[in-house]
Amino acid sequence: MMDWDQLLAPLMNGAVTALSVLIAAAILWLRRKVDAWLDMSMSREQQEILMKLGEQAFSFVEVVYQDLKGPEKMEEAIKFVERQLNSKGLKADREQIRAAIERAVLEHHKMLGKK
Repeated sequence: MMDWDQLLAPLMNGAVTALSVLIAAAILWLRRKVDAWLDMSMSREQQEILMKLGEQAFSFVEVVYQDLKGPEKMEEAIKFVERQLNSKGLKADREQIRAAIERAVLEHHKMLGKK
């Protein structure tokens, strides 16, 4: 007759080990996400700077890169904002930068009466 304890003990040890590894990985992942979120949290003043840079980037690419289309213009605008932020010792992730630029585009279209 088979001894279930001898059969299940290695399986349980393996399951506990695998679960421990998964928990450790999840904690590490969560910590990185929280650190990234804290790094990208911006003060009100920094948010205002980002919004102004978004407006400047929009104007800049509309004048300098007239031959480019949507995605290429957006990429140049993002690069513009990144350079400006770096020169001021500030950071923002690409989504925040893109949002600032998109807002400037929407405001421009609103001012012109476009949708």
